[in-house]
Amino acid sequence: MQSTVENTRPTEPDGETAIRRLLDAEWLTAIEAATYVGNIGVSTIREACNRNELRHVRIGGTQRGPIRTRKEWIDEWLHRWTRGGDAV
Repeated sequence: MQSTVENTRPTEPDGETAIRRLLDAEWLTAIEAATYVGNIGVSTIREACNRNELRHVRIGGTQRGPIRTRKEWIDEWLHRWTRGGDAV
C-alpha cells in the first residue's frame, strides 16, 4: 500500500514551484521583489524602500521591520527609471 505522502507530492520541481508561487503572490518580500525585477540585489530593494522611492509596508510598523511590496508598486518604481526609446 502506498503512503498518502507519496500521492500528494507536487509534480513540479521545487524551482518551478517557487517561481509559480512568486508569480501568484500578492505581497512580495524584499528577496522576492529582487527576483521579480530580474535578480537585482536585495540591498537595492531595501535601499529604495529606505529612501521611500519604492512603495512598501513594514511589518510591525517599525523602521527596520520586514519589507512587503507589491508587483504593481515595483513596476511603477521601474517605470520612473526608464530612459531612452519610445514611450510605452
